[in-house]
Amino acid sequence: LGSIAAILIVGAAVLWPAVNMQRARAVQSSNQANMAASGLAFGAYAMDHEDRLPMVSRPDPAEQWVWWRVGTDPDSSNSANLYALHRFGYARQASLNSPGNPNAPAELLPPGALDWRSFDEVSYSYTLSADAPGTFSPAMTLVLADRSPVTMRAHRGQPVFLNENSMNHRGRGQHVLMGDGGVGWLTSPVTATGDHIYLPRPIERLVRSVRDGQRITFEEMVAPGGRADAFVGP
Repeated sequence: LGSIAAILIVGAAVLWPAVNMQRARAVQSSNQANMAASGLAFGAYAMDHEDRLPMVSRPDPAEQWVWWRVGTDPDSSNSANLYALHRFGYARQASLNSPGNPNAPAELLPPGALDWRSFDEVSYSYTLSADAPGTFSPAMTLVLADRSPVTMRAHRGQPVFLNENSMNHRGRGQHVLMGDGGVGWLTSPVTATGDHIYLPRPIERLVRSVRDGQRITFEEMVAPGGRADAFVGP
């Protein structure tokens, strides 16, 4: 019995990493499919709305935008803009739920819902446009990404780590949806051009001069630093 137990333990130790890897691949594959479905939904929405992306809540000027108020202020929340894809019938709620987010709502939200109910329920971070409400900038190429670890840590009052990838994939990387509908995979939140997708450019310049582990407030991350600045949230 002791020998059999030892064999089982060794076998489990060998197989467990493979099982975990298989699960990670399944999550990544499902997540990629969600991104592709969202790309089609964005395209359909834009065709019906003069080439504009969903932007149903945002004050002007942008400096007054409190986009992180998920579930409490749908007139400001940026996730309410993303939720508009489901709200207006362009996307299923399931396609906006990442399989890597254990807090994504399993049941349909009530009819008439304008936003997710809480910060933790949001699976994907949507572009924060530098333009006037509702307009689409051709220079803006990144539309959607796996949920931001920066905003999650800011929400929890925790230090931010600049090279941290999305929690949807346990830090392995993140999917991104581009303006042309293509889905990519980034192993770093910093693009090839040096743009940090989870931070606005003014904060990017600031954090380059400080160490990891700094605390960042939402008020410091109100708006991107121009049309070419990729910045998604929450």
